[in-house]
Amino acid sequence: MVQTPFDATRLVVIENFFIPQLNSHRTVRIYLPQGYQCETSLRYPVLYMHDGQNMIDPALSYGGQTWRAPEILDQLQRDGQSNGILLVCVDNNTDYEGARMDEYSPWPCEKMVHLGTREHANNHKGGKGAQYINFIVETLKPYIDAHYRTLADRDHTVIAGSSMGGHISLYALLQHSETFHFAGVFSPAFWFSENAMAAFIEQAQCPYPVGIYMDMGTRESSNHDIGHFPQVYLNGARRMQRLLEQKDASIALRYDEIALAVHNEAAWAERFPAFLCDAFRLQSSC
Repeated sequence: MVQTPFDATRLVVIENFFIPQLNSHRTVRIYLPQGYQCETSLRYPVLYMHDGQNMIDPALSYGGQTWRAPEILDQLQRDGQSNGILLVCVDNNTDYEGARMDEYSPWPCEKMVHLGTREHANNHKGGKGAQYINFIVETLKPYIDAHYRTLADRDHTVIAGSSMGGHISLYALLQHSETFHFAGVFSPAFWFSENAMAAFIEQAQCPYPVGIYMDMGTRESSNHDIGHFPQVYLNGARRMQRLLEQKDASIALRYDEIALAVHNEAAWAERFPAFLCDAFRLQSSC
């Protein structure tokens, strides 16, 4: 029998969850905290994450690497640093080529002269991100809150992702601060629609205080044939860092640059505990 690096009895998989905002279906994976089945009254904060197939099971994830999210959440709970966090992961869209990018940006891909031929590969992608986030806010979150013992208020609701998932997580937080109080923006692919994101940040009004964990490795790339792609990633993150720091005090930003870190799930798993400590106000010893 193959041993899984997580407790399979606490993993709930909902296939073909309907997304009315996109007239589509998606797999949703829910990982319950330790002791959830035994408790009858304890309620838990919720973490929503994108690219769900990469979060939990190495057999399903890209390249066989995951964020090790269940193991890390379980370890924090065993160490007494957390009372438990309910994890909700939405798989990315694989219905057609480019579907993931369509849903992880509210805006179409911009011309990328600095990325050469990659501009043509991404033409006409993007633009469905608002509908995708509306699905999480209007459909998925109410379902989770109705069927699981959650702390449903914004102070206990967090959203996170990496690359394009980081891009859409920042949008979700600033657009829906009434729903989320914190976002994990790992290795954001701001190059996809950088000017649109910059304009969005400049005009964004957050009626509620929000927190952001944003990071970037110094060797991040989505295409190793483009030698300067790591600098493109860095430049985009630094630009958004400056814009976010210029906003009012309602936005609290932590921005980290990690020397030599690359663009994959193993790298994000390394930074996941630090994000969790900030997002859920865990003990400083995390």
